[in-house]
Amino acid sequence: MKFDMHVHSRFSHDGHMTPAALFAAARRAGLAGLAVCDHNTLQGSRTAQAACPPDLCVIPGAEYSTEAGHMLAYFIETGAEEAGLPRDAAGRFALDALARFVREQGGLLIAAHPYRHRTRLPEDLPAHVDGWELFNARQMAAAPDSTPRTRDIVRACPGLVTAGSDAHLPAEVGRAYVESDAHTASALRAALEAGRYRCRGCPALRRHEALGRLRTDPPGAVRRLKSLLRLGVFAARDVRDWLLRRKNWEGFAPSANEITAPDPAQGNEDR
Repeated sequence: MKFDMHVHSRFSHDGHMTPAALFAAARRAGLAGLAVCDHNTLQGSRTAQAACPPDLCVIPGAEYSTEAGHMLAYFIETGAEEAGLPRDAAGRFALDALARFVREQGGLLIAAHPYRHRTRLPEDLPAHVDGWELFNARQMAAAPDSTPRTRDIVRACPGLVTAGSDAHLPAEVGRAYVESDAHTASALRAALEAGRYRCRGCPALRRHEALGRLRTDPPGAVRRLKSLLRLGVFAARDVRDWLLRRKNWEGFAPSANEITAPDPAQGNEDR
């Protein structure tokens, strides 16, 4: 069974998908479940859980901004925003307080796309998280060197390893996922903690990210023109990558701490 461990709904400021759109995309991608992790709110996950059809499952989660980067909080019942955890002037939660809050609920805290926006991690980050998002489809596309860097931190600081598309649009859903024999959220958690799973990921198509930005841009002719130009550039890069067979799938097996190299035979699986 495949579980995309990082998707966004319309409850994110840059999200576009309703629960119905998420579930339709999940079925097209052959997924058994999704972790709906909206920015700084648990509400999207709750809404998706309430509407979830019997053939799919929703893993409760949220993506929180901290001074140490974005963190994926899984298997929580109360959101940090609901509990009133303090934030700084930029709206970010304190990592140490967030980590304690998630663990008090019996949840898991995973560092999201660790190297997408930086080249070094805070020294104390490993002490606060339960693991790492090794494959993030958007990170793999925007920062190709980020996955090798994340591989190194996975080897140096062992923990849970996850994979998610970071999808904001339906076409992105399923481009990275965790695979196990689990059928429910609770069974998936048990599989993660026991190391009975594999991760797979493939770089996202850059044009999808550009299209998402275009849809959420505030009014203004200049801003819209910039977004259209970005969309054209990213679409051209997607064509180049397709021709050069750069969008290949990678895998990870925690039981053997095995990270497989890109597989050209399974590349260019663009939907």
